[in-house]
Amino acid sequence: MKNKKYSKKILFFEFFILPIFILAGFFIVGDSARAKDIIWDNSEVRVINGVFIIDSWDQLIIKPGTIIKIQEEGSIIANGDIMAIGNADNPIVFTSLKDDSVGGDTNGDGDNTAPAPGDWRGIMTNRSGVNINIDYAEIKYSEGIIAYTDGGALTISRSSILNNSASAEVKFEIITNIDSSIQDIEKIYSLDWISKKYVKRILIARLKILQKRLKHFDRRIGRTEKLIQKIQNNKKLKPKIKQKILQRLNKRLDRIIKNKQKTIERSLNLLDRKLVRIKKNSRINQQGYDMIKSDINYLRKNL
Repeated sequence: MKNKKYSKKILFFEFFILPIFILAGFFIVGDSARAKDIIWDNSEVRVINGVFIIDSWDQLIIKPGTIIKIQEEGSIIANGDIMAIGNADNPIVFTSLKDDSVGGDTNGDGDNTAPAPGDWRGIMTNRSGVNINIDYAEIKYSEGIIAYTDGGALTISRSSILNNSASAEVKFEIITNIDSSIQDIEKIYSLDWISKKYVKRILIARLKILQKRLKHFDRRIGRTEKLIQKIQNNKKLKPKIKQKILQRLNKRLDRIIKNKQKTIERSLNLLDRKLVRIKKNSRINQQGYDMIKSDINYLRKNL
């Protein structure tokens, strides 16, 4: 009799309780949701009821075209990294559960409710060392991205922050530089988005060569600017002589800056072409390619 009762309990757990846990974990995320590998794609609208927490050892990867809807007062708390990389044709959308303009009438209430700024709290973190990378995304009807930390990095590129309330506060350092791009390549390789180690090394080597050249240009620019300042402050020089020297130095400075920009453009074009060949040879997946491509475009504008 005891064995029969025990068997019935096992059957009840396997056929009734376990499927409920699985459904709760994969379709609607509850207040204390946890996951080992968190990958969201556009196969369905992701609904967050309450608070979704990314543990420090985890990473949330959101694929292009994914729609995430968050209920009132809900939020995403990042104790681990977030990589939300969309593309021009398939941006990622973070929005209110009441927003029927994307993904349809998810809450099933017809026109009874409408989204409003501040519907959901936002994407938040209070841990140092957390990296949030958002590219080609829309963040709508939230309080914003609230990051109380002086470590890690927040990178938002080619994205729209729409209809959000004004109470958001961002205390992240926004990083767009060669070091952060190298870190992105290391991260992509660790996720097996780059298939061969030598590919990672080639990409990083090209960035390090550019970094070394830029340091050389920056030293020359710094020395020339100091010299200009010294001449300007020299009261012993006659005005005409001072003017001629300053003209010559300013021309030199302009030439160095132009050469620096040419070096940046030439080096990033070479890296871009190399990346295209790597993609063509199937040594990197689309998401990794999009992320490095985004870094290259950002470096063009910000170096």
